[in-house]
Amino acid sequence: MTTAENSKQLIVEAFPASKPPRRTEITDMGREREMVDDEVREFIDAFVGKRWTELNDDIVRENSLNIALLSEKAFKYYLPAFLLTSLNQRSLSGSNALPFTLSNLCPFDSEGESNDRSLSRFKLFNKAQKRAIRSFLEFVVMDKSIIYRTEEAQSALDGFWRK
Repeated sequence: MTTAENSKQLIVEAFPASKPPRRTEITDMGREREMVDDEVREFIDAFVGKRWTELNDDIVRENSLNIALLSEKAFKYYLPAFLLTSLNQRSLSGSNALPFTLSNLCPFDSEGESNDRSLSRFKLFNKAQKRAIRSFLEFVVMDKSIIYRTEEAQSALDGFWRK
């Protein structure tokens, strides 16, 4: 039986706290967009130069909507922070970390079609990282305190992470 603590341990073990992506590698939006969009700039500022292990739950929660903006490299690097925050705040009312993390782990778009961008991101993970993500999703599906989005976690498992 998968527990939150088991999932957390797998995540920490699978994702090294190596050198973080450079500022220009955090999103694929380009410097021009960052210069005119305060929200994008604030998001990048919150992450730039920080190892994923240095991002606390509050920083991740406040930026959970922006997980979709991460480049492939930054998504692979920072995903463990989103996974851990989702586990830590799964029953916290008003936390968007879990729903946005789940949305970005699902290989399908809103119409149920295969999402090439997601699949491209997912192929970057090694076996241990995929196992940690699968453990996270399995926990979300079986945890009775999570009363929403479990079908999305199940869809992510069936569509990619259990293959």
